[in-house]
Amino acid sequence: TDLAAYYRSQMRLIGLFERLPDPAKIMFLAHELAHVPQHPRFSNDLRFGAHAVLVVHRMREASAEAVATRVLWQLRVRGHVEPWQYKLASAYADIARAFARVMDAHGDAGELRATRAAFDQWFGRPGRVHSYDARILAYLARTGADRPSLVHPTRSLTEGFLRGIGWYGGDS
Repeated sequence: TDLAAYYRSQMRLIGLFERLPDPAKIMFLAHELAHVPQHPRFSNDLRFGAHAVLVVHRMREASAEAVATRVLWQLRVRGHVEPWQYKLASAYADIARAFARVMDAHGDAGELRATRAAFDQWFGRPGRVHSYDARILAYLARTGADRPSLVHPTRSLTEGFLRGIGWYGGDS
């Protein structure tokens, strides 16, 4: 693929671009490993329709990035600073900084708050949201031709369902 890393839930396979430096591999691996428990329960279930698939995809990606940020922070605390430094130099630096701000304010007791801040920050960069949306919309376009459930969903996402997989801020 053209991705640095990916998770294929159907095959239970994580792929990493071979030529990535080791800190990048650790950063991307932490993110992809966070996807494993999200699947298959929260995979792209087309029975929910295109809008719901898009919403769940955003939440899945934000959650995986928040968990990965927490893992990299924990590695940093244990003396493995290179993956954290790599993240600070990456397109996800804003997420790392949001996490660090909360940790600086609350110490170890703030790790859950910091993870929440990282989740929220994922949505803070419109270009990121649009980039991830473009990937899922391309997937929906490829599969939509023979999937009438995208046009006429047979299932719907409830508020309870959304609260069960992460913070949900409404329609946006």
